[in-house]
Amino acid sequence: MSINPKHADTHYNLGIAYHRQGREGAAIAEYEETLRINRNHADAHHNLAISYLSQGRVDAAIAEFRETLRINRNHADAHYLLGIVYIDQGKVDAAIAEYEETLRINPIHAHAHYKLGLARIDQGRVDVAIAEFQETLRLNPKHGDAHHNLGLIYIRQGKVDAAIAEFQEATKINPNDAEAHYNLGLTYYRQGRLDAAIAEYQEALRINPKHVDGHTNLGIVYYDQGRLDAAIVEYQEALRIKPNHPNAHSNLELAYKAKGKS
Repeated sequence: MSINPKHADTHYNLGIAYHRQGREGAAIAEYEETLRINRNHADAHHNLAISYLSQGRVDAAIAEFRETLRINRNHADAHYLLGIVYIDQGKVDAAIAEYEETLRINPIHAHAHYKLGLARIDQGRVDVAIAEFQETLRLNPKHGDAHHNLGLIYIRQGKVDAAIAEFQEATKINPNDAEAHYNLGLTYYRQGRLDAAIAEYQEALRINPKHVDGHTNLGIVYYDQGRLDAAIVEYQEALRIKPNHPNAHSNLELAYKAKGKS
């Protein structure tokens, strides 16, 4: 008697339920059973790949994403996730090809535009990266990481006001993004806005007390204000977190010399 292929979806749906419960081993078993019944179940291959990734089985996941795309070359999420895997492996060109294929299928996939922007930065194609981040924000104005990365590009280009606007937007969207607060602090410091820089460094350190560069740069601002004791405290904290931090060492020496302790 032949197997009714409709039974495959029963196993597939059970696999989804197990995945949602975090029971990846059980989910894998159900997806594999789905595929034993119906080898051309594209979504079962795709979900099996995701479960393999959660277990660190990267090669097996890649094989399943490729099988998904053999069956359905227009499976946008399979292209997108395969691109992420390739980036993790350092295969930037391969990742870009997958992100571009994602966008061929779904031009309004904001995350694919964002990931493509990051990959273009890896290639040194900054203008293309800017365009991708801007497209990300056209599709999703609340994408904090896109604002943050645009800010990083603008600061490297010397566009300080534009960078500040992007970092401010990033911190508004993601108030607990320590790096965005830190980079906003750096940019304020470049403008000579020391009190504003202090506030952002302090916020970064509230979120991440072990942010070693946050302590070091907060110390630098305090030093510039003549608050040597406060500067020394920050440099010492940076060195407690990272004993071989060169800037903290050199700045601590300067602060001690300024206090006549050398």
